[in-house]
Amino acid sequence: MSGEAMLERYAGPGLVPLQSRFWLSFSLAARGDLDEAMAVAVEAHGAARTVEHPYSFAFAEYALGRLHVERGAFEAAVAALERARALMERREIEHLRPAVEAWLGYALARSGGIDEGLALLRRAADAAAGLRRHGHGRMITCLAESLLLAGCATEGVVWAERGLDLTRRQRERGHEAIALGVLGTARAALGDPAGAERCYHDALALAQTLGMRPVAAQCQVGLGRLHAARGHDAAAAEAFARAAESFAAMRLPEWVDRVKVAAASA
Repeated sequence: MSGEAMLERYAGPGLVPLQSRFWLSFSLAARGDLDEAMAVAVEAHGAARTVEHPYSFAFAEYALGRLHVERGAFEAAVAALERARALMERREIEHLRPAVEAWLGYALARSGGIDEGLALLRRAADAAAGLRRHGHGRMITCLAESLLLAGCATEGVVWAERGLDLTRRQRERGHEAIALGVLGTARAALGDPAGAERCYHDALALAQTLGMRPVAAQCQVGLGRLHAARGHDAAAAEAFARAAESFAAMRLPEWVDRVKVAAASA
């Protein structure tokens, strides 16, 4: 895509030929094709810089941040999303604020900045509530997951259930699979292994139907922890091995390392 085709703008705040590339990159990432997703996003990021279109360039930084989150590279995600926030604030691009702050908050929480991350996630969830925007349910599950990292299991379950309900009402099946997995983790944290296992299996089935390999692998990690807690060592080892093998096949070494840590500490 080059020349006039790259510059053509049909509707909306962004340059559609660029926006379509970023949404393609998100879809590729959801299927586990992270190398291709990053290549698509980096190319579009360069084009956004070249044409000097503020919204598209801010969205480009946001897109790179999201992809770094999917790779498990949370510090790189924070850096990209901080750049997106700076561009957004300098150019007063309020349309992007809930999404940028939600993903920045999540990346911060995953990289150790729990308090700042939760503050951003709560603000983003409130801001998005009245917009009925695609992805609001995903923002809520990011908040739920971060609450679990902070040890707030009871509140985490509440938000995970809200996120699941919203993804279903908005018919976002991919986000529904993610929400089911997060709810499984929340229920496990509250001492409900049977409920957690149901959620993980439902999430796994939906993820496999949709071809969402990263979500399926995360479900295997959750199941591995449940099996280990019950003393089912062979089943736990098998689940962790499946997760590690899947992440390795997707060329996601950060997630492979996290599976090894989870298996060792289970």
